Amino acid sequence: TAIYTAGSKATITAFALTKPIGEFITGGILPCYSSAFTAESFAVSKALEYAIHNKGKFVICSDSFSCLSAVCNFRNTATLISNM
Repeated sequence: TAIYTAGSKATITAFALTKPIGEFITGGILPCYSSAFTAESFAVSKALEYAIHNKGKFVICSDSFSCLSAVCNFRNTATLISNM
């Protein structure tokens, strides 16, 4: 099952997770000082939590190259990334 992640910063900084048919899993608003990168990373982190706590096989789909690159960098010490 695919989990789609989204994170953005505009008037507010927010994230969301959905399933392929558009079924909402979860979402939320982050502190106003959060960056778009933080929102995307938080969404991927929440997707991992969802996959761990639910039975089945999951593919996490993110369009954030910077977030995915950070996750693949084992020397990254950012708390949000290193906890994934």
